Amino acid sequence: MRQGFKGLLKSPWMLILLAVLTAVATASAAPPAPLNGEREDFRVIRTTPQDSFASLAARYYGDARHGWWIAQFNGVETVQPDQTLVIPLQPMGRGGLYPNGYQVVPILAYEWTASRPEGSQTVSAAAFEEQMQFLQNMGYHPVSLGHLMDFMDFKVPLPRQAVVITFDGAGQEILDIAAPILRRFHFPAGLFVDTDSVGRKHALTWERIKALGLQGVEVHSFTKTGRDLTQPSSSESFADYLKALEAELLISKRTIEKKTGQKCRFLAYPHGRTSDVVVAFLKKYGYRAGFTRKSGSNPFFVGSFRIQRALITGSTTLNEFKQHLAVFAESKLE
Repeated sequence: MRQGFKGLLKSPWMLILLAVLTAVATASAAPPAPLNGEREDFRVIRTTPQDSFASLAARYYGDARHGWWIAQFNGVETVQPDQTLVIPLQPMGRGGLYPNGYQVVPILAYEWTASRPEGSQTVSAAAFEEQMQFLQNMGYHPVSLGHLMDFMDFKVPLPRQAVVITFDGAGQEILDIAAPILRRFHFPAGLFVDTDSVGRKHALTWERIKALGLQGVEVHSFTKTGRDLTQPSSSESFADYLKALEAELLISKRTIEKKTGQKCRFLAYPHGRTSDVVVAFLKKYGYRAGFTRKSGSNPFFVGSFRIQRALITGSTTLNEFKQHLAVFAESKLE
């Protein structure tokens, strides 16, 4: 009988594998000695009054968003003038692996559709702002979907309290409620769009979706119509169902890429449901990952087409919100 996931993580072979990967990921994590020396993977600097984590990251990595690498490595929160800092020139801690466990990444899913549903699914502006404020106050670090996938590919590390914010649907609330708050906190996000809804009443237009993309919101597919992908409708033959899957997945992908100029690599499953057939079609049409609505945080080795997301609704209390934010899983030898 096939082992369960938790049982697999506790098995001696998995623990040995994690130990080996931890060693690989952290092999160069110790600072150079002496501190005033230099190596290919480190640079030791003395800061100036003009320096910040963002400016240092732009200088050494070519990307100001990676300033957290320097802050986290040195264990400091601010840059002071005439401060000694070690600049790691190679990614540290890829895979989020540590001797006592591994990093997991929570993904939050909000649903604002063009139909403007009344009821518990709708998250108010006040609740959304409270949740974003909580993330900032508690030191969470929202990252983009692209950065998440690079982490899962074992290419780059993530901040220890990384989280991803996503939206399903093309409802106007994404522009009216979410976008101004995200800009205020400088948080990136991902938007999954059902392309047939775009331009309808209470929905975003392609022009506004493209503008969101320029503001740090990645745009990807929520299919063409938002239908359940896992089974034929009552009037469909299986052959018709397969043709419908092609339209839902391929046409939506091409439309998003044409209208936004962004590469559409990811899909959020309507209602969070998927199947082996759906996953096979996603791979066929060049998708990189698929996102469910199954609650739980994600290690780097999660299945790319069954990535977990926690659905946040209007009835989600702040205490319940906190419970969706696990960022570490312990792993102990028994």
